[in-house]
Amino acid sequence: HYKRSLANRLLHDTTIGTEQEDQFLTMVKQRCGAMWTRNQEAMIRDIKMSDSKHKDNFEAFRKVDAGCAAFEKTAVAVRLLNERMWPAFKEDKLTAPSALQQVIDGFDRYYEAHQSTQEGAPKIQLNWLLTQGNATVKPVYGGKSKGFGHSAFRSFKMELVNPYQLAILLLFNIQDKWTAPQLEAQLSVESSELKKYLTALTMNKYKALRARTVDG
Repeated sequence: HYKRSLANRLLHDTTIGTEQEDQFLTMVKQRCGAMWTRNQEAMIRDIKMSDSKHKDNFEAFRKVDAGCAAFEKTAVAVRLLNERMWPAFKEDKLTAPSALQQVIDGFDRYYEAHQSTQEGAPKIQLNWLLTQGNATVKPVYGGKSKGFGHSAFRSFKMELVNPYQLAILLLFNIQDKWTAPQLEAQLSVESSELKKYLTALTMNKYKALRARTVDG
């Protein structure tokens, strides 16, 4: 239970800090033994490595890789996890929109280049886990006198708790209206799953989308 709870905090940025998590694990180790904290300590090391080494290296790679120009104004943080140490997560079925796929492809190129510099090390194939993570977006629509173009909303940002929500919103950069069957086909998401994410986007205090039921 603690392992899964820790994984959710680390991947969704809700932990109070990896140092505090380390301190708690030290107490557990002293009480129960090192065998009970081995995986959790490895999880924290994965996050620290991703947020220090790989984050900076990927930023440097983006400046020289032509393919990364498509998302040059987007801040990206990717976490590399050793799946043997982390709890099992739900498998992805999401077909990423092109804007999200460009980020995925860019990091894949970076990691391939990174591995080519590690002589003698076995090659690792990345398996993207799009069911985890979060995103922050700044909606831009309406004019200067209304909508998010108004001065009162210049610093407004919307927090998304799941990459699926980001994928849905990215499709609205292509066209203003989508039906549920169209979204299902574009994202390869089952209707029950899609309804859950759409509900979150249409029922929050700050609604990202407006839903309309059509009879017949």
